[in-house]
Amino acid sequence: MASKLRQTALGYYEIWPKPARDELRRYYSGYYANPDRANQYSYGYTAEELEHKTIAVSEAHHYAPTGGSTFFEIGCGEGFFLKGFSDRGWIVEGVDFTDDGLQKYHPELRKCMVVGDVFDVIDEKVERGRKYDFIACNNVLEHVIDPIALLEQLTALLKPRGGLQDLGSQRRLLAPARDRPPRTGRPRVLAVPTGSSQLLLGRGAATPAGGEGVFRRRPLDGVSR
Repeated sequence: MASKLRQTALGYYEIWPKPARDELRRYYSGYYANPDRANQYSYGYTAEELEHKTIAVSEAHHYAPTGGSTFFEIGCGEGFFLKGFSDRGWIVEGVDFTDDGLQKYHPELRKCMVVGDVFDVIDEKVERGRKYDFIACNNVLEHVIDPIALLEQLTALLKPRGGLQDLGSQRRLLAPARDRPPRTGRPRVLAVPTGSSQLLLGRGAATPAGGEGVFRRRPLDGVSR
């Protein structure tokens, strides 16, 4: 059966029928590990691009709860966020389908990350009662089968005053169909209307972006690199 896009009750688009978790796991593991396929870990970065990553980490740290010390990143990739928070004295942990990127840029942090399925790793942490002050989930929601379930799981890992960051998804995804029809040629399951996925800082509860009384912002004045 050919895949098609359908709009969910929350307004975002998803591929239907969805792939099975094992199918998605095999796809991403092979995608990054295949030496014959160019991917984001096949290239280096310019000095300007590296500076941008440094700024992104500083911005995230600015939003992190004051006095926090434990950081968990979903889709830690090359480890720039793990490195940035570690250098600021935080205890860091991460999870991703592969450690290729981390081994290339920050191999010293390999002991801080787990290679595996995001949902499986989170389930294990919840069962162990693990809690974090700050969780980053950047450029991830569009890659998982059930993004809402993922956000709900992540709130179970937050401390009472913990924060959850979701950035980047809206930058690569298309606007609603009435403005610009979504494409299906890229390996994504979720499509969020432009602007609906922003920095989310919660108090142990997840609702759609824009929910009142759950998410808050702080101005970026004075952010240091």
